Amino acid sequence: MRKLVMLAALLSLATAPALAATTTAKGDIKALDGKACTVTLSDNYAYQFGKNCNFSKLKLGEKIAIVWMLKNNVRQAVQVFVAT
Repeated sequence: MRKLVMLAALLSLATAPALAATTTAKGDIKALDGKACTVTLSDNYAYQFGKNCNFSKLKLGEKIAIVWMLKNNVRQAVQVFVAT
């Protein structure tokens, strides 16, 4: 039981900084790069997605929100959704 409590405490400490460090950016899609897996918003920042990205449902000019976190000075996208 003690080991289980320690494991749960360690896991919560490991995931807390990642959750706390996310930011949401909203804007219109200015550019899509399927090869580099990046989306550039109207704020002129590029957001990096995973290497198996699929932008087929996104359109230039569409208003979206991207939840991202800074990792090695790169804005790593965590989630994307249509902004309201």
